[in-house]
Amino acid sequence: MILKRYGSVSFANDVDDDMFIDLIEKAIERETDEKIWDLYLQDFLLSRFSGNPMISFEEYKKPPAKQEDEQSDEKIMDDSLNILMSISKPK
Repeated sequence: MILKRYGSVSFANDVDDDMFIDLIEKAIERETDEKIWDLYLQDFLLSRFSGNPMISFEEYKKPPAKQEDEQSDEKIMDDSLNILMSISKPK
């Protein structure tokens, strides 16, 4: 990712740590956006030919909303613990 732009990481010696971390984070963000864009283009073509409604790239990029019927991790862990305790109780 960084090597695509600079060719090597020797420039890292010339910048402070915070700036280097910011550059890495920005490079990761751009690479992720490029991958999402490629997927969006594929879905765009499929939607266009199948007659499905189109959404903007910004909408496409947003993470899916959590469904209401999904349980929280804590609830799942509590349920699992209760099941294990009920199985392990002597009869």
